[in-house]
Amino acid sequence: MLLSKHFELAEFVVSETAARQGIDNQPSDQVIANLSGLCEKLLEPLRVHLARPVIITSGYRSVELNQAIGGSNTSQHMTGKAADIIVPGITPFDLCTLIESMNLPYGQLINEFGRWTHISLETSGKPKQTFTAYRNNHQTIYEAGLINV
Repeated sequence: MLLSKHFELAEFVVSETAARQGIDNQPSDQVIANLSGLCEKLLEPLRVHLARPVIITSGYRSVELNQAIGGSNTSQHMTGKAADIIVPGITPFDLCTLIESMNLPYGQLINEFGRWTHISLETSGKPKQTFTAYRNNHQTIYEAGLINV
């Protein structure tokens, strides 16, 4: 099922953890609508601007899957409003900087550990949030702003 010109639903629901643990990770119609909005407002404009693939490393997560991987209890991945992405040949820091400069309507933009970019749909009435996540003494730190880690 196509969510937009360059993105398919299958990219957002595939999960090795779900497969190994027998977790159902099929989204509801509302989640599919949210994923379509995520593609339309954020991922598709980015893909077109870059003229290269944007790879989804983590998309939709059912509540059970989110718990299995230790995700946040408030993760927008569970509602289809967030994705973790990589773009071959572009560092997560540079990708975040580019997304900021494009003024896309994101809610959160996170350079996560210098390994991938987390992007979510904006939430009505809330300002954009930009963070860098890194580890310090086995603890995850979220620092406001973008840092090249």
